[in-house]
Amino acid sequence: MRRLVGVAAVLGALAGQARAVEPMVDVPDLLRHAALPLPTGVRDALRAKDWGAAAAGLRQMDLAALRGPEKADHAFVLAWVLLRGGRPADAAALLPVIGDVSTAPLPHLALLRGEVQHAVGRDDDALRALDQVPQDHRLIGRAVALRMEILAARGAADQAAGLLAALISRPDPTPGNDAALLGEARRLGVSAPGAYAPLRRLWTHYPVSEDGRAAAELLTTHHADRKATDSERILRAERLMDGGMLDAALQTLSGVSAIPAAGTADGCRYAFVRGRSLYKKNDLSGAVSAFGGAGRSCGPTVEDYGAKILYLQGYAEFRRGRHAESAAAYGAIADLYPDSTMADDGLARGGISLFEAGDEAGAIKLWQRALDGFAGGDAVPEASFRLAFAHYLAGRTAEAIAVAERTGALDPGLDWYHVIAGQYWAARWRVYPDVQDPSRLSGDTGEAVGRWRALIQAWPQNYYALLSYARLRELAPEVAQAAAVRPKEDEGFGAWTVRRTFFEDLRVGHGVALARLGLVGEALAEWDGVDLQHAQADEVSWLQELRVDAGDWLGAHKWMQQWLKTHPVGTLGPHEAQVVALGFPNRYWEELTEATAGYAYAPRMFHGLVREESSFDKDIVSFAGARGLSQVMPGTWREVIGWMGIRTTDAQMFDATINLRVGGRYLQSVYQSMSNNPFLAMASYNGGPGRISGWVTAWGNPPIDEYVERIPVRETRDYVKKVSTSWQVMRYSFDREEPPFPDLSAFNHVARP
Repeated sequence: MRRLVGVAAVLGALAGQARAVEPMVDVPDLLRHAALPLPTGVRDALRAKDWGAAAAGLRQMDLAALRGPEKADHAFVLAWVLLRGGRPADAAALLPVIGDVSTAPLPHLALLRGEVQHAVGRDDDALRALDQVPQDHRLIGRAVALRMEILAARGAADQAAGLLAALISRPDPTPGNDAALLGEARRLGVSAPGAYAPLRRLWTHYPVSEDGRAAAELLTTHHADRKATDSERILRAERLMDGGMLDAALQTLSGVSAIPAAGTADGCRYAFVRGRSLYKKNDLSGAVSAFGGAGRSCGPTVEDYGAKILYLQGYAEFRRGRHAESAAAYGAIADLYPDSTMADDGLARGGISLFEAGDEAGAIKLWQRALDGFAGGDAVPEASFRLAFAHYLAGRTAEAIAVAERTGALDPGLDWYHVIAGQYWAARWRVYPDVQDPSRLSGDTGEAVGRWRALIQAWPQNYYALLSYARLRELAPEVAQAAAVRPKEDEGFGAWTVRRTFFEDLRVGHGVALARLGLVGEALAEWDGVDLQHAQADEVSWLQELRVDAGDWLGAHKWMQQWLKTHPVGTLGPHEAQVVALGFPNRYWEELTEATAGYAYAPRMFHGLVREESSFDKDIVSFAGARGLSQVMPGTWREVIGWMGIRTTDAQMFDATINLRVGGRYLQSVYQSMSNNPFLAMASYNGGPGRISGWVTAWGNPPIDEYVERIPVRETRDYVKKVSTSWQVMRYSFDREEPPFPDLSAFNHVARP
């Protein structure tokens, strides 16, 4: 019997920990760190699945320095790597060392033993090991397929046929089905006529898996006379698209013999896959053409393709500047598919498109409809706030305040930027209600001051907190000073506290064990079945912290960055500071401060910009061609290095130090040209200084809060808020020698002093 180690052992020790209503447990420090001290090169090789390099690095480790289960864990990881590198005999020699001591999950241990023992001819041992893989685990398909292979060689394949049949009876795609389908084909004989059906299913539904690729080769070799149907090709293209293989998806669609009729299941899927793939490749015109009229003909019953197509068509048209066409596509979603989860998105974005097209009345109608009919929709806060702001611009300030109040009372988890916007502007319009003279103070400021103070205290790490603090600096400096207080430096750190049900979830536990062994890819496969989007902050942070500890800091940060979009800072629980450290890592800070030394702006502002531009991925290239950490376009790059008097190669655009120097120098240029206004500088970095200056002039140099909300390009408007929020989160968290808030009150009444 295996000795209880890792998650299982800790669970036993924590049996008495519980809290009322939802039992909770503290994650022990043991389970927050690696189980094996792997060198950086080994961790990198494991993530890249470079089995040769990983094996070489593991062989070079000093085994004498390993303690307790570390030797067994080392043997498990090395055997796992050797088997995948085609060296099963070397892996077999490590099985006695693994023994019953390794902290690896039981399903993975059992499968490893089974595969290794079979590879070296010990089939009785292999069968005993494979029997230990749980039938509800994602690896069961591989285990059963291997059992079938062994039993078939012995003339007793029927013993496992029933279990294999049960596996492949599950709907596709299901984890484990790919291995089971390949096993079924091999049981029947890959060249036999009966093997064609499981191979074709595998080819259709699992094109990006290793077994799916094997099926493609087997079909070509043994069933070349049988071709996929158009339906199968279209479904395969969808699976390829879902896996990010856009060119392969489009190529697969090109093999369809006849474009299916509009409104049919195949026709809707074809239009959706082709249009979405082209959209993701930034071919907006091609995407709109591919969608055609499918959004209106697909109906609400065909996997919601109608609403999905109309949404993407509206987005593509908006990005092309065709606002009327965009509004028509968006607006049709709620009209044709009112029960779709995208109905509120259509009304919100359709209103934005109409407003951009100059149809204020039409925009207000759609936004009001979203607020009245879909108050729980995630697009409603934006629609509601845009409605409030439209009322203000039209001089209907009382109506604006009423709608802003409703917006501010919505669930922040829907869209926290616009919910907090409602709270800020409901106060702002009370004291500065006149759109014609937005600096004229009117009425008692007491209520607005109280609201801004409450906002600062509830949401200190937010764009609207910066604006609130700036207003308080002018109207009530003593209140501003009293409200601007950080928590103590060690507050918000400690053991992660998670729900017992989460802690005991075997998928979580298996993933934790694998991540602690450096097998991040395998861990992510385990966690894929866990609903992490609705998990608590401590729970997701625990898992992402393990990814960081395993060397996958970039992947962990990108995941946290996406998760935090719907889980705002201010709602993350008692360990919020610790969560923030994962979601806003202090990466490249030394290089960045050196690159920006002597510039007029705060380096941390540029740090927040870099986080939003690139997610700290130094090798990233945007769809528009911007490159590296600071996402500088090639043309801008050439201009800036000319100012700097340096020469660079194209490859150096991805060098972190050089990229930050060039991006930092460009930001200095736009910052100075925008009267040292950080918000205008951010807008200029995204949208170009010419347009930003032009709007300042056209709108009569309004207050900066109003200016940002009036920016007609949604991407640029949102960009200013996101970068400002990242700037404030990071300075608030890391720059404790600085005041909690910067003083930006100089821009309270004019965008450019």
